[in-house]
This record gives sequence, structure tokens and C-alpha cells, in this order.
Amino acid sequence: MEDPILAGLVGLRDAGPSRACDLVVSQLRELIVDGRLAPGSRLPPERELALRFQTSRATISQALRVLSALGLVDIHHGSGVYVSPQPDRLLRQSVELMLGFDRPSLIRLVEARGWMEVAAVARAAEVAGPADVAAIREAYEALAAERDSVERWLGHDVVFHRAILVATGNTFVVTLLSPVLELMVSARVVNYRRAGAPAWFGGADLEALVDLHRRIADAVGSGDATAARALGEEHQLRLIEHVADLDPAA
Repeated sequence: MEDPILAGLVGLRDAGPSRACDLVVSQLRELIVDGRLAPGSRLPPERELALRFQTSRATISQALRVLSALGLVDIHHGSGVYVSPQPDRLLRQSVELMLGFDRPSLIRLVEARGWMEVAAVARAAEVAGPADVAAIREAYEALAAERDSVERWLGHDVVFHRAILVATGNTFVVTLLSPVLELMVSARVVNYRRAGAPAWFGGADLEALVDLHRRIADAVGSGDATAARALGEEHQLRLIEHVADLDPAA
């Protein structure tokens, strides 16, 4: 019998692999965040999702990994993919009510994020296991490869930074900071859609930012907490600059 919740999914037959993955993530994420796919519910198998979306199983698999990195689904090999419990949903709503999506509010949110995330990246360098490091490096590779869309780049950036949070082994850190990461990206995407791609997305500025993420991944992978902390602070300064440069009229 056709699942009425999934019946409205839009097919992606003519979309390229990268775009198709983004659209799969977007549609499933909306169903999860809206609560139409309840916490604990099991998603259809990859083969069925591929048919519904009119795309490849490889694209579905990639999209599910992104959703897992975002904390929206849990992948249990052998039994399936399940919608994760969402203890951070109320937290996200509370932060969203406080956030006016204006520059002063965003800068305060960046500062709050930085105070926690700088400590988190140092802690990740101390305790990250091989699987954590692999997830961080995989997220970095996706970020480094993106040159066409600032929205996709920011999506990969969220996956990268959440992988670092997960590597701390502290679920409270993940729960507290994940909605902050997502809200910051949402606010920036809204601004960039209206005002156009930012000046930093291209040329030497983008290369320097990508290299900063590489150095963060390397510091965590090598267990160098001192370097990881310093790089986290450098990232924090870059982020404040980017938010300060948002178009106030957009």
C-alpha cells in the first residue's frame, strides 16, 4: 500500500548526482523536521527510495549518510534506517525565537557557538577514534570538492562541523550545538539567496577557507589538541567576518 507521507516525494530523474543528493536530503529532512516522519519510524529500503525519487541507490545512500551526519537518522546495518529521536527540536525552536536573522543577533550566536566549538574541536583531537576521523575527512573531501553552490558548500560545512562534535563523544555537545549550526546556515542561505553569493565564495578566499578546514581535520586526526584549538579560534574569526559582511538589506 502506498505510504501517503512519502507519496508526494518529487522524482529527480533529470537531476545530476550532486543536485539529486541535495534534493533527496532536502525532501526527507523536511518530512523529519516537520514531524511527518516520526522519531523511531523506519524509512523504506534504499531500493524503494531510489524508485520513489527516480534516482540511483548510490545517490540515496549518500543522502542517508548526510542525514545521519546531521543527526536526523540512525543507520543500523542489517535492520534499516530509522528517524532519530529529536531532543534538540525544542532547543532549535527556542533559539530560533531568539534569533532575528539580523547581523547583531547572528554575531552573538556566532560568539556563543565559538566559545563551545573551540573547546569541542580540542576535545575531539584528544579522544576521536578512527571512525570519527574518517567521518571528518569524508566531510572535508565533500566540502573541498564543492565549487558551484554556496548553499551546498554550507551544507557540507554543517556535516563537517557536526562530525567534529560527534567525535567528542559527548551527546550534550552534539545536541546543544547541532541546531545552532543549522540555524546559522539557514540565516546565511536566506541572505545569499536575496543578495547573491558572498565575495568569499571563490578565488583565494575560498581556497584559504577550505585549507583551514583541512588543517582542522589534520589536527584532529593527529591528536594535536593545541593546534586544533588554535585553528578553531581562527575559524571563529573567519565566521564572524562572514556574518558581519551579510547584506543588511537582503
